[in-house]
Amino acid sequence: MQLAKGAVGAGAALLAQYLGIELSDIEEVILAGAFGSFLRPDSACDIGLLPPVLWSKIRVAGNAAGAGARRLVCSDRERRRVDEILCRIEFLELASLPEFQSRFAREINFARI
Repeated sequence: MQLAKGAVGAGAALLAQYLGIELSDIEEVILAGAFGSFLRPDSACDIGLLPPVLWSKIRVAGNAAGAGARRLVCSDRERRRVDEILCRIEFLELASLPEFQSRFAREINFARI
């Protein structure tokens, strides 16, 4: 949990920095998969996994990968939509950023308050 906390916290901060936005500018945070499905948004913010400024913007999506795969297989419209989205995706390897390690080390700490 502590490693996830460090990685998610560092990732959120560095992604916002890369995009030139504040964390408060983020419109929605989606928690998905087994980890995200059982994590309450208030708990995620209480332990510092996610910044408190995002609390009201968190949505739990459950098994998003499984649901998305089913929709993709069953619908030509969804396949076209995925193709359109794929053209706009930009990959950013956060761990390769020079400041990732120091940010990760700061975010891994549970003593935030």
